[in-house]
Amino acid sequence: MDYNQCSQIFIQEIALLDKIITVQNDVMNAVINREWTDFEAGSAILDEASLQFENFEEKRIADQGQSNWTQFYAEVSKLPDAQRIHLTELYRTLRLKIHRVRTSNDNLTLYLNEAKSTVEAFMDAAFPDRRGRLYGQNGTRISADMRSLLVDASV
Repeated sequence: MDYNQCSQIFIQEIALLDKIITVQNDVMNAVINREWTDFEAGSAILDEASLQFENFEEKRIADQGQSNWTQFYAEVSKLPDAQRIHLTELYRTLRLKIHRVRTSNDNLTLYLNEAKSTVEAFMDAAFPDRRGRLYGQNGTRISADMRSLLVDASV
């Protein structure tokens, strides 16, 4: 195991996860405040960061020859104490930040699903004759999928 390469990759991944966490918070705020341009910009940044993170992981696996963390611990145990301690601290920080990213993703998904349910319930209550059916501009029935609902309103 190359200590320097592994620690550099971990440091880069941790910095990238910090960026992802910040952007995720911005995206959540954009959704709550209905700032859709900010939402789209944040989503694009998150997509790019996700690809960068995958590249870091592929590089780590290619450089270290390990695809799972059990192998990582087996390899790191062979290093001198100071290097072993440093890499395991970086690893724990990395895992904690990954958990924070997942939790933030789950919270955003939950919020969006609840908003979708609320809109669907409102549409059913406001238009009971439709019974959940939606119709397009030419009068044909369309899917009741609310992911791309657009409300045209001027303030």
